Amino acid sequence: MSSAPSPNFITFKFSGTKPTIRDSKVTDPWGQTVLTISSTKKESTLHNMQGQTFAVVEWKHSLPHVLYGGTEVKSKDFLPLERKSMIRGMTHAGQTYGWKGASDGMSVGLYHPSDPQNRLAYWHNEDHVIFVEVSRQACETPGLLEMCLMAVFMMNCGSQLEEHGSGGGPNMWLVGAISALINAA
Repeated sequence: MSSAPSPNFITFKFSGTKPTIRDSKVTDPWGQTVLTISSTKKESTLHNMQGQTFAVVEWKHSLPHVLYGGTEVKSKDFLPLERKSMIRGMTHAGQTYGWKGASDGMSVGLYHPSDPQNRLAYWHNEDHVIFVEVSRQACETPGLLEMCLMAVFMMNCGSQLEEHGSGGGPNMWLVGAISALINAA
């Protein structure tokens, strides 16, 4: 099931994903920790490579709230889901990107709308371990790597990111991708 990453991508790995991703470290291929997530029942704090807090996710609300870049937003606004296309949006430095599940249900890729054929990053789950493959281009864009890793955390944290009740569930493409992985194991 494992496929070799492209040389144009750098592989990052979440530890601590069993049973939850809420307390984990993300390491690069050289074993350096690039992101640390520590959690309580009320919040998760995300620390960058230098140990500085760059985001906090509060779980005490009906929907998680994200404190990032000096603002606080609901998770449904931080990673909004366009139900018709099943693309989850992400905005970084004024640029909007989209996370979309692969047609085979095995991964979720990040694309820029101006170049929808060029995958900038993607994540997949192998044997309950989350891997994030990030293009060198995305790694070289200031802050985009942290934003990608944070988005992957949010999509895998086990909490609803938007209100229930409309259109077959907010994370149906995510559920499909994970189901395919579990059934293939």
